[in-house]
Amino acid sequence: MFCGQEAERLITEEKVSALFGCWTSTCRKAVKPVVEKHNHLLFYPLQYEGMERSPNIVYLGQLPISN
Repeated sequence: MFCGQEAERLITEEKVSALFGCWTSTCRKAVKPVVEKHNHLLFYPLQYEGMERSPNIVYLGQLPISN
């Protein structure tokens, strides 16, 4: 997936300190193993499903409300 490849490039070549973004959960899931591998941070600003956790991702969006 392009998102994971770009995250890898930004971390290894551009030497970024943290990543901000990912518009879709598919992109976030592709970036997750990359930030975990390099022990980097991803700030994910959107609502997410709430079914994953990572010490390398700061989930800023709301979780869906369950009844």
